[in-house]
Amino acid sequence: MFHSNSSRKESRYLRVAVMGGPRCGKTSILNQYIHHIFADRHQITKGEVHSKKLQVRGEHIQLQIWDAPDDFNASNQHAILNSDAFLLVYAMDDALSFERVMALQDNIISTRGPVTIVLAGTKADLTSDQWFENQKYLWDFVSVDFGYSHHEISSKTGRGISEVFADIVKQWRKAEKRPKKMKLPKCLRKFSRL
Repeated sequence: MFHSNSSRKESRYLRVAVMGGPRCGKTSILNQYIHHIFADRHQITKGEVHSKKLQVRGEHIQLQIWDAPDDFNASNQHAILNSDAFLLVYAMDDALSFERVMALQDNIISTRGPVTIVLAGTKADLTSDQWFENQKYLWDFVSVDFGYSHHEISSKTGRGISEVFADIVKQWRKAEKRPKKMKLPKCLRKFSRL
């Protein structure tokens, strides 16, 4: 589904999985970001991959964005195993969609370890009295306790859509510069305790 990250100097690939529960706006985000359109009726997520070229500080980056299906299945596991970064999406008027995003986050971290994750609350065009209760506190929790960026976006108006993908690239590039912890093979772990 994704292209491999090549060593070509012309461009680098960044594989991003857009994940979240049903009807939270994943496909609408991509339609707005790629095609600048918004459809009022719900579209079932089919697991399509979209591409978009970016230039960041002179570097060409080819985004490969996977619109991951709603349910926890083999396709989602494939996205988790093969993506470089994740955009976890929930609807600001649906508390259950936030719970699903936290479950996805747990699954991603337990499968992959530390990886680039950005959260986005969709339907920012709604008035705050339509949002689920205590949402602002959850944002602080996500930002402070997990260290993730959080964005309020609207697929309907386009608000914050480009910025969320720019932030994904920024967080991914920052994570690349961090030193990686080396895991010792099991057979050598007993020697490291000496």
